[in-house]
Amino acid sequence: MGEATGGHQSAHIPSGGELVLRNKNGAAVAVPEQHHGQTQSGDRRADGSGRTGELVVGELLLTVNAADGSTLEPLPEERRPAAPVPPVAVTGPARYALSGLLEREEQCARLRELLGQGRSVRLSGPHGSGRSAVLEAVATSCATLVPGGVVRLSAHRKPLGDVLQALYEALGGVAGHRPSKRELPELLDGVRAIVLVDDVDFGGEALDELLGAAPDCAFLIAATPETPAPSVGAPIEESRLGGLTRAGSLALLAKLAGRSLDESERAWAVDLWFESEGLPLRFVQAAALLRHREVAIDALAGGLVEPDEDPVPLPSVAESAAPAVRIARGLGEPARRVVQLASAFGGEIPTPPHLPALVDVGHAEAALEELVEAGLAEPTPEGPHRLVDGAAPLLAEEWPAVGAPDAAQHFTWWTGHASVTEAQIAAEAEVLLAVLRTDQESDRHDRVVQLARACAPSFALALRWGAWERALRFGLESARAIESVALEAWFHHELGVLTFCAGAFDRSRAELEASVALHGALSDSHGTANGRHVLELLDQALVISGATAVGGGGARREDRLRRFAPFASRRAARATTVTPSVSASRTRTTGRHALDVRAQSATRRQLALAAGGVVLMGVLGAGVAVAVTSFGGDTNPSSGTPVVPAFSPSTDPGLPSAPDSPSDSGSASAST
Repeated sequence: MGEATGGHQSAHIPSGGELVLRNKNGAAVAVPEQHHGQTQSGDRRADGSGRTGELVVGELLLTVNAADGSTLEPLPEERRPAAPVPPVAVTGPARYALSGLLEREEQCARLRELLGQGRSVRLSGPHGSGRSAVLEAVATSCATLVPGGVVRLSAHRKPLGDVLQALYEALGGVAGHRPSKRELPELLDGVRAIVLVDDVDFGGEALDELLGAAPDCAFLIAATPETPAPSVGAPIEESRLGGLTRAGSLALLAKLAGRSLDESERAWAVDLWFESEGLPLRFVQAAALLRHREVAIDALAGGLVEPDEDPVPLPSVAESAAPAVRIARGLGEPARRVVQLASAFGGEIPTPPHLPALVDVGHAEAALEELVEAGLAEPTPEGPHRLVDGAAPLLAEEWPAVGAPDAAQHFTWWTGHASVTEAQIAAEAEVLLAVLRTDQESDRHDRVVQLARACAPSFALALRWGAWERALRFGLESARAIESVALEAWFHHELGVLTFCAGAFDRSRAELEASVALHGALSDSHGTANGRHVLELLDQALVISGATAVGGGGARREDRLRRFAPFASRRAARATTVTPSVSASRTRTTGRHALDVRAQSATRRQLALAAGGVVLMGVLGAGVAVAVTSFGGDTNPSSGTPVVPAFSPSTDPGLPSAPDSPSDSGSASAST
């Protein structure tokens, strides 16, 4: 048995091989036995150093090595993955099931018809309109329509590259293989399935890429009206999901309340219908208010409580417009503690096995069910729950955070345990990233670095690269804050490998050169050699692809590293990785599109080059202006010939090209 670092949970490995978490009162909650990646000893790896593995990334072989830093090699021919094995639909007679949702049957039937014809549809509706419920109903009725069956995905806070990877895996892709955008349509050609994607927040060309990745699949995309529209001519139809009628709203409220409504309740519900425009979620929440009101009335009638602030009257329409706080007051104590924890994490709720250790909740599943019935939380296709849109900030203002200060210690211990798989860690990705964010905002940088170092390799191996990138950037910023040169070098190296795999060559070069210089300042020969090896491979990729990196090839790279080495040495010697003013001025890029190189801050080398170019152009411009004024020359700007750097994708099978790059950046977006 080993005690957790936080002192509030412990664990042991029984003979059956299952990991048991214990809360502060000693109550046990078991994590199911896992075989993948488990060792005999069950030792913890608090720094994540035990997470290693190989991945096929396009034409590269990526070796994730948490201890020494990941590395890359050209993909050997014998390691090339096999073709995907398409999923098989549920066998049996074709079943046509109506949704059972009030006033949605006709729309569900129309969606089923379109999807059965192989046509893609974009279902748009505001938060609370029931998009996820409609997708669930359509999934049930379409299960036997096509050979590949129905695939459900979530795009919640995921970059396009991660959504494409989830699509590939769901359609029978080989484990440990992350194909490029160019490879995906060929790999999935001929796979017929109906793909339902919830919480999509991109449109335009990104949506075109998603639809084109599986050309023989029919997609049902759920999005809000604020989501960018599809590009003109995109092969997708529009279907709008509105609110319920007045009669439908009152019927839903009575059904969920479990009784008929009295006159005052009907009048209140009609006012709510006008205010909410018939959004179903608002009536789910209204039913929770009515149930809590009945409990309060019974308590007053029985003399169990004093009539404190008169809890019996119906809420006003204004209060019903944002009822999260009032509903939360009527929850049971376990559910309310889960709400407080989730509000501190921006709405993300850890899976039930973690709740006893974090907030001392003995029956976590029951607490989550209570939140769903109250309209405060919703399940996701991937398993975890989250608070409904808009609830987290309201609840965070009402109650202080519970469990958040100890969460990083708990999750660092958990992610380092040998019985916990990479897939389990990836399932908690949004929760772990929320913990990193809250701890960083609270200046608990030591814990941020430990957790980021522990979970980043698992995100990489699980191919959740959006989460991988965000975790690395959280860790890098906190490593600077605690003045740890060694950790900063590690995070720079991992970011360099990640952006290389994504085709963002210029960004990769900057990260790798910083890592090599910092390792050199620390006299870390192994880290330096590893970084130089990846840089050499990057130089080869640039030569083959025809791209031109800032500063040129290997010789110039060595010169840049020599110029940067004294600066890195001083930083290592004085352990001042970055001054507070510089740290505060750095723009955080930990959001959903943080991997987009266009959103990244420039390196000092790039800023210096840009500044020098501006000064030079200013001097030349002044000289030209004087010459033109003196000699009466033509000032027509079209008389010159612009110099555009050439870029051609690689055709060599051993190295990646960057054809996925945005046209205005000259380097591929690392979100792939």
